[in-house]
Amino acid sequence: MFDWAKIILIALQLINKWMDWAQERKLINQGRDEAIAEQLRELFRKTSHAKKVIADVEKMSNDEVDSALVALEPVDPPAPVPSGGPAKL
Repeated sequence: MFDWAKIILIALQLINKWMDWAQERKLINQGRDEAIAEQLRELFRKTSHAKKVIADVEKMSNDEVDSALVALEPVDPPAPVPSGGPAKL
């Protein structure tokens, strides 16, 4: 049978494993919370910028919007697509 020393040793080992598990869970949850916070900060930054752009565009006249959109067009026209459609492999 077990003597008291072995029983106490087993109990302490179990407690130690449980404490390690609890610490790992805490670190995992902390990392998850930090990742979520970073994603929310990035989303907020993007939506704040989008709101500013929308507000700036709404202040522009139609002619100003048209000229700004023309300025965004590529200088070289895109290559024409063959009339036969995409090549079959």
